[in-house]
Amino acid sequence: MKITRQIARAGIKNANGRIYSKEVFDKVIEEFVTSHKPIFGRFLPDYSTTGSVLSITDISHQVLKLNRNGDIFEAVIKVLNTPNGLKLKQAINEIQAGSPTNIVAAPCGTGEIDENGNVFNYNMISCDFIPENTSSFKNLI
Repeated sequence: MKITRQIARAGIKNANGRIYSKEVFDKVIEEFVTSHKPIFGRFLPDYSTTGSVLSITDISHQVLKLNRNGDIFEAVIKVLNTPNGLKLKQAINEIQAGSPTNIVAAPCGTGEIDENGNVFNYNMISCDFIPENTSSFKNLI
C-alpha cells in the first residue's frame, strides 16, 4: 500500500508548538535525495518509553519520497508488511470506511528551537503516524 500524506505545514505552529520554515523543509528534502538514507516510521509509538529511538521491531512504513507543495510538506509512504505495518493498514482502511478516529503523519527529528518556536538545524529521523489530537510527542521536535 502506498499513500501520500501531509506531514507538516510551513509557517504555522504545529501541535507541539514548533514552527517549520519552507527552507527547513527544502533542506530536509535535499538531504533525503542526496544522502540516499532511508527514512522509516512507526505507527502509534510510545514516546514515553522510546523517545525518538527507532527500533526495527517498531517499523510500520518507509518514506519513499518527500515533497514541498507550497507551504505543505508531504511524504509518499509505503506501508510495510510488518506487524505494525499491518496495524497501520487496518487503521487507514477503517478511516477510509468512516471511522471517527484519525491519525496523522508527523516528522520526528533533532534540531534547535528559538524562543518563538522556530525550528532550525533540523535533521529528520523518522515520520511517525500518531493520533490526530495528541500531546504525547510534545517535547520532540
